[in-house]
Amino acid sequence: MRGQVIIWLALVGAALALAACAPTDAGDTGFKPQTTTNSDFTLPAVEFPVGNFPVSMAVADYDVDTRVDIAVMHMLDAANAIHANIVLYTQTAPLVFSETPFDLGSNPGQVGFANLDGNATLDLWAIINSDKDPELWFCLNPPACTGERIILAGNPKQVRIADLDGLGGADDLVMTITGTDEIHAFMGPLAAGATPVITQTVEADGITVINGPGSFALGDFNGDTKPDIAVSHLLSKIVSVWLGDGSGGFTRPATFKYTLDYTPADIAVGNFTADADLDIVLSASGATGADSDEQGRVVLLTGVGGGTGTFAEPAINITVGKEPRNIIVGDFDTDTSTMDEFFLLHSQHSSVSFINQPAITPPLLEGTGIAVTDKPFAAVTGTLASGAAGLDLAVLESEKRAISILDGDGAGGFTRTVIGLEHSTRFPVVADLDGTGLNDLIVMQPTEDRLLFLLNPGLVP
Repeated sequence: MRGQVIIWLALVGAALALAACAPTDAGDTGFKPQTTTNSDFTLPAVEFPVGNFPVSMAVADYDVDTRVDIAVMHMLDAANAIHANIVLYTQTAPLVFSETPFDLGSNPGQVGFANLDGNATLDLWAIINSDKDPELWFCLNPPACTGERIILAGNPKQVRIADLDGLGGADDLVMTITGTDEIHAFMGPLAAGATPVITQTVEADGITVINGPGSFALGDFNGDTKPDIAVSHLLSKIVSVWLGDGSGGFTRPATFKYTLDYTPADIAVGNFTADADLDIVLSASGATGADSDEQGRVVLLTGVGGGTGTFAEPAINITVGKEPRNIIVGDFDTDTSTMDEFFLLHSQHSSVSFINQPAITPPLLEGTGIAVTDKPFAAVTGTLASGAAGLDLAVLESEKRAISILDGDGAGGFTRTVIGLEHSTRFPVVADLDGTGLNDLIVMQPTEDRLLFLLNPGLVP
């Protein structure tokens, strides 16, 4: 599978937080689910049991039979001890799966699919977290999996799949490493004993002023067809931009760092200003000095073009609702322009913001607040609802354990319906799970050791 497949790392800390919440979720007999108003999905959802406390999953056609397969990483073994293991669920008929287990040991991180060796099939990979020797684990498909391991310099903060050399073929893995000031790139085809290409995110004099690389986004900023990288630095409130050299390394353009007035959270790339140049957008909050408040911000860096890979200064700051976190980019208004729009999830509040960019210069972003039930924290896009032909959004909400389906009308408007659930969900994925030609929604319920299949309209077994 080619393209910039975004993969968010499920760190052990987050898994432990979920484990801490498990008794409250599982034993809250007084909880009343939200009233379901959605009529697109077949309810009740299909409950698919998995191993003990799942923390990450990936969905793809692993065995090239046109059916969707699922890899699930679990945090606990049968004795409830922390012990990473993966089960590959290969779909042999609609909603019928065979199981292949892999014992990884140590602490769970994340599981994913990628074409690591450049052949016609996807391979399985995983991150194993550790305070001492974190590892990249992978097995190639075919031949039979031998579970190769590569020691990493630190636990990855985030991992993405990319085609860094622009040649197609094998996928490459890009990651930022916690506790260092480095970007690591593993170039495909991947083999045992591989070492990463390392980019140091430090100043020329060796003094680290843009420390703590965290979330990052990939895009071709200078027009040479090779992916470049924009990295947010939480500790120093800086965005750094690096140009891909096609071999896994990244070099700095004439201007490579941009100081922010606010603490960055998420980062994404898109065309938000109706020109031919990619732009960078960040969610942020917490200004310094006299302007300090709890109000959220969107920070927009607009590309200046000309093959330079640089961005206009100063950054454009737009006030939005409090505590914006996740950014979801897409063409939600299906107009004739090449501009993207995006959603912001306000993680501690009961709303999401839709940001629509009019085709004018200078850029002026307009935001629309959409109320949801409580604390949206994850979302996924796709054609999910039976209404208008616009792109839709499924939003997971933590406190009320609901899923909001925002049905896009193709003109920037959305109609919200609700799926009420008794237990919290994680990791939404859109895929045609049952082969009907319609997108289904797959979510994880860690405290219940299961996945939920929301079929659209679906095949009920």
